Amino acid sequence: FSKIFTKEYFSLAYEKSYRPICTFSFFLDYSLWKLNVFGWHLTNLSFHIANAILIYFLLLKSDYSDRRPDYSDKTTDYTDKQSPFILHTYTSSIPLVTALLFALHPIQTEAVNGVSFREDLISFFFFLLAFLFYLMFIQKTKQRRNYLLYFASCISFIFALFSKEMAVTFPLSLVLYDCCFNKSKLQIKYHVYRYSGYFFITILYLLGRYSLFKPSGYLSHSELSSPLNYPWGSFFVTIFTMVKVFVYYIFVLFFPLRLSLDYVMRPSTSFFEWEVIVSIIFLMFILILSVKLYQYNHREISFPIIYFFITLVPVSNIIPFGALMAERYLYFSALGFCILLGVCFAKNIVCSQTPLRNFWIFCLSLLFIFYFLRTMKRNRDWKNDLTIWLKTVATSPNSVKAHYNLGISYFLKGLDHEAITEFEKVLLIKSDHDNAHMYLGIISEKKGWYEKAIAHYKRALQIQPRNSIARSGLADSYYIT
Repeated sequence: FSKIFTKEYFSLAYEKSYRPICTFSFFLDYSLWKLNVFGWHLTNLSFHIANAILIYFLLLKSDYSDRRPDYSDKTTDYTDKQSPFILHTYTSSIPLVTALLFALHPIQTEAVNGVSFREDLISFFFFLLAFLFYLMFIQKTKQRRNYLLYFASCISFIFALFSKEMAVTFPLSLVLYDCCFNKSKLQIKYHVYRYSGYFFITILYLLGRYSLFKPSGYLSHSELSSPLNYPWGSFFVTIFTMVKVFVYYIFVLFFPLRLSLDYVMRPSTSFFEWEVIVSIIFLMFILILSVKLYQYNHREISFPIIYFFITLVPVSNIIPFGALMAERYLYFSALGFCILLGVCFAKNIVCSQTPLRNFWIFCLSLLFIFYFLRTMKRNRDWKNDLTIWLKTVATSPNSVKAHYNLGISYFLKGLDHEAITEFEKVLLIKSDHDNAHMYLGIISEKKGWYEKAIAHYKRALQIQPRNSIARSGLADSYYIT
């Protein structure tokens, strides 16, 4: 436990970022369950359920529980347009529908099923908790305000940051919420006072992130403290490609049919590629639409749209972080998508005439059933290493990561021929993959093909001289021959 607070954390926890809260949860799981995977998955699932419950109470506490449907449409068949029952149905349906959509959406399967991806679940748990405490704090009158709630919100925010860096968007999310929903005529000075604690914590965290909490040591034969480079070695190529990634994120939220553990996105080298231009136009249209909705007082719709993009900033590769895209990166942002759907369904269900209202209820029921069945099907893909990587190879046939990990799965099961096939596919896509050469060397040595083993070991060491397993295998092969 003491090593969590030292530089040894990074190499021992196999992490490139400082996430002690998540690591501590692994300690607790191991003390309770040892290597029984049921317990580890139970913890992940419990956090996901807790997040859905927090979303319900958060929206119930927010302005979404105080929205009034627009009855100006003459198609409404309500005689009493201010019926308490109708208003209660409308205001309580948004939190409930949103929470259920968040809980059931198939995009969440990666964060929940992958035990090592728990950092997203825990960070979002404390993110929501901090938001809830903040709303409870500001909804009290100035005379009766309990500053313990503000303190609890700040502590929860700190816990969120030390679970995963995605939580840095929390202060901006608060500002966005107040801009959209705060009805009180507060002075700018008082707004600054409310946000100052969160921005101060964020600044301290970011300063520490690149000094005190900076990784050190070696991991996977590389120096952890060395700065990460942009994918494909270019800022502009990365940004042009990330524009397409953002559009694909929106697509996969609406149509979660072809999910993958590793997505392969073709790099865009020019602004004038048609995919880049279309993606930029599409994203600009969405942002302009959200601004117009804000101006016309439809802020319950503009808030989730802008929130969606704010929470994607940490994974936009403006600052490179070593990955391009993943479904788990949408865990925070999916809340915005679910709120948007929740508002749209609630408005149409409550404010429509009976036949049309029944149609919208039917559509919502179908969506819940689709999410449920798709999530159950995707869960089966996560049964074990072999099933998930077989599925990933099927959905992303050009994925180096998928073929490599499938090869390891075959190797550990003693299926050497299948493993050789996968490692050779890795080298067809990426010829300088040292670990693929290393495993081909191990299998060749095991089968007595020592000349092949020596050739693969040598190639692995040319690519990565610090590959100690390849060096040891090379020595063994030389000794035997």
